Amino acid sequence: LIFSMELKVTEIVRRMLFSRSHLDPFYRDRKFHPVCKANLWRLAEEVKKIVSSRLFIEENMSFGIDDLVNTAKHHQRENHIGFIAIDSLQLLRSPSCGCQSSPKAEIVDVVSKIKHLALELNLPILLIVNVPRKSSPWRKEHVKGMPLAHHIKYHDTIDGYFDTITTIYQPKYYTEDEGQFRAMQSLAKIIICKSPRISFHQTDFHFDKKIMRFFEVDESERYFS
Repeated sequence: LIFSMELKVTEIVRRMLFSRSHLDPFYRDRKFHPVCKANLWRLAEEVKKIVSSRLFIEENMSFGIDDLVNTAKHHQRENHIGFIAIDSLQLLRSPSCGCQSSPKAEIVDVVSKIKHLALELNLPILLIVNVPRKSSPWRKEHVKGMPLAHHIKYHDTIDGYFDTITTIYQPKYYTEDEGQFRAMQSLAKIIICKSPRISFHQTDFHFDKKIMRFFEVDESERYFS
C-alpha cells in the first residue's frame, strides 16, 4: 500500500512500469522516434505483472495522519496488505494537534501514530523523510556532505520511533566542480543506521537516471577500475 502526497497514481505507475522494463519514461520527450517492438513487448510483460500484483495506491495531496491510519486499517481488513510506504513525513498533517501546535509537536504526533499503526497491523512501514540538500539555494538550512540520521529534523525526539534509518546519498549534489560532477553523476550510496548514535553500514550503488533505478556496484568491477 502506497500513500502518495506528491505524485499522482498515473505518474507512479508510469515510472514503475518503465523502471521495471529498464526503459526511459521520458523517451518520447527526448526523441521523436517510434518505440521499437522489442521495447513494447517488455512494457507489455511488465504491465501484466503490475496489473496482477496486489498493489494499492492512495493519492491525496493533503493527507491527515488520522485519515491515513483509518485508510490503512481498512486496506488491511479488506486486502490483507503486507507493506506500507508513505511519501512523505513533511506533508502529513495532524489535525488533532490543532492549528496552534508547534511543528515539532505535530511531527511527534504523526510519527508516534505511524509507529503504533505498524505495531497494530504487524507489518513494516517505510516513511520517506526529505532532507534539505545543498543544491537547493532557496533553503536557509541544508545538509553539507553525507546526510546522516541526525540531519532529520527533530531527530532527538523522534528517532526512538524508528527501527532503522536509511539515507540515500548522491555525491554529485554536494560538489560545485563540473568535472567532478560528471565523474560522480551515477554514484550513489545507501547508508543504513540503527539510530543517530549507532554506527552505520554503507553500500555503493550506481543510479541510472534515465530509468530511475539503482544498481549495486559489482565488487570485481570496482577492484579492476
